[in-house]
Amino acid sequence: MSPGRGHLVGRDRELAELRQALAAALSGRGGLFMVCGDPGVGKTALADEIGAAAVEAGALVLWGRAWD
Repeated sequence: MSPGRGHLVGRDRELAELRQALAAALSGRGGLFMVCGDPGVGKTALADEIGAAAVEAGALVLWGRAWD
């Protein structure tokens, strides 16, 4: 996983939603995050950012990929 921590242009709302979901998961309410979208829209950067935050918070982070 790349370290993330850059500014994600135009992704404030999505990142805020993922941070809320991460906080819920860390408080014991569990969860699964799926980031979907067209090629080149920044899915990997968004996943890297929230993944890095989750690792820093002590969460177990698992990654998966799928191809059409």
